[in-house]
Amino acid sequence: MGVFYTESPASRLLCAKSRADTFELLVLNTSMIRPASNQYIRLYLERLRNHAPYEPLDPSLRDTLTDSFGIMVYQEDVVNVCTTFAGMSPATGDGLRKALSKKRPTKHLGAYAEEFFAGSRHLGRDPAAAQRVWEMIMSFAGYSFCKGHSCSYIQIAQHSCALRAHFPAEFMAAVLANGGGYYQPFAYVAEAMRMGLSVLPPDINASQFRCVGKGREIRIGLQFIKGLSADGVERVLAAREARRFTSIFDLQSRTRIAPGDLRLLIKVGALDSIAQEWTRPMMLWLVDAGGPADGPTSGRSTHAGWPDWFDDLPPAIPVLKEYSPERRRREEYETLGFITDAHPMQLHAEQLGRYRLCPSTELHRHVGRHVLAAGMLTAAKPVHARSDEPMEFATFDDGHGLIEAVLFPDVFRERGHVLFDQGPFIFRGKVEEEFGAVTLSVTHLERLERARVRSVR
Repeated sequence: MGVFYTESPASRLLCAKSRADTFELLVLNTSMIRPASNQYIRLYLERLRNHAPYEPLDPSLRDTLTDSFGIMVYQEDVVNVCTTFAGMSPATGDGLRKALSKKRPTKHLGAYAEEFFAGSRHLGRDPAAAQRVWEMIMSFAGYSFCKGHSCSYIQIAQHSCALRAHFPAEFMAAVLANGGGYYQPFAYVAEAMRMGLSVLPPDINASQFRCVGKGREIRIGLQFIKGLSADGVERVLAAREARRFTSIFDLQSRTRIAPGDLRLLIKVGALDSIAQEWTRPMMLWLVDAGGPADGPTSGRSTHAGWPDWFDDLPPAIPVLKEYSPERRRREEYETLGFITDAHPMQLHAEQLGRYRLCPSTELHRHVGRHVLAAGMLTAAKPVHARSDEPMEFATFDDGHGLIEAVLFPDVFRERGHVLFDQGPFIFRGKVEEEFGAVTLSVTHLERLERARVRSVR
């Protein structure tokens, strides 16, 4: 996760199934996953993993497609196959490639088809083989890559892998600072925790605007505090350049930050390090008692350098009990979209404890069986089955790891509408394994708070 171009569920599953361990195989994978050739993925994996002997589409193409196990994968393959199999000129083959990708076609596809089949007959090719070759060429009407494109992408992906392996905190912080990638930010925070990194909450003296990583720690930046104004961030960072803040009074005096921004900083725990003996409820009470609901006041007198909206504070602030850990986590999740000291599923621990759930790390022990699982939705991709009915691939995070799930047309038709946010969700399904990669074929799914599924402890 976080690695450029190879972090999508489909790409990760293909890497797991192929066990790609060379640059060449990774390049092949990144083109094989494209729509033009992904219908041949199973055939590719059988030939790669099982070392299954195979006959090429035609003996004339044995050398042309030897590096891709007899399957057309790259855009160049269209040109090479047309030239070798049908005797077409490279320029004509490239014209067909452009026509398939709808880029400056010089003539209609039908005209290329006539030339292809005429050329194959002239060279004495088997008509059935010619039809199979043409069908594979037609698959390139979908999105495809040239080999150079795939090579450059995998080079960047390998650089990303190296950074993740040797500078994990810096790398994951950069992914978060960039606003995430394929997944929601909470999924990268959960992944960072599984990598053994400490995720520190926003802090008024330690956080930059963007997330920063160092050693084994990631410090969440102010960028993730939902609702915090750009003006508030600028005031905090500008005032902090002179010296660190020492108290809420010092912060307000030097920044004149809006009460609404101050409340958000308090709720997320960014002022805990300068709270001294004040609890979050006490600081929030102070803000509510001392000023207007939004925006700093102006034109009022100040006293001893304190902000004008503290002028009317009562002589004593009531001693208020600190929020419970659960309340603090809920406030953090509401404000950041994730929790820095636990997985969001922890917020539902009591309800989850009622069920006999199979964690993601144990799915491989239950292949062929039906299990009950739960998790937060991290990614969903609607697709169409061969019958042209809609279905969906979904990835869930249960705190232990990721669960790759499939909602086939019948289940998607009945329950697909449920997946409209992160959840959490509880679902039942059959554990499947293919080429060493484990997935879950969902048979029933619902939101956790509305769950009525069985398997209660």
